[in-house]
Amino acid sequence: MYGSKNGLIMDERQQTLIKVKGSPYKSYLEQFLPPWSYAKQYAMNSLSNMKKFLKADFQEGYSMKFLVQSFYRSISDGAPLPIPYSEIRRTARIMDEVFSQLRSGAGRPAGELPQHQYSVKG
Repeated sequence: MYGSKNGLIMDERQQTLIKVKGSPYKSYLEQFLPPWSYAKQYAMNSLSNMKKFLKADFQEGYSMKFLVQSFYRSISDGAPLPIPYSEIRRTARIMDEVFSQLRSGAGRPAGELPQHQYSVKG
């Protein structure tokens, strides 16, 4: 996912989330700093995954299980909703805009890195 300033690379299968810097570094730093940043982020994701595994909290679909349990707890115990309605509506608007851009051809072919950032209002 690319935004107006940065981007995110999420790999649900490997349970990693990597932040991509949007603007290039000056001079030759572009060849050195991003790989170090990515390596550090992957190492941190790996350590986090190992901790989850050791706590027996490392399972596929865990986030969905957590959301469903939290939702039922909000009904039965009056706990807060796991995701506020405002965030649900905001996410739906963002997804509608993404799908609209894809239908209109504003997207790029799979595998091609964007040259310009797409903006999402809302």
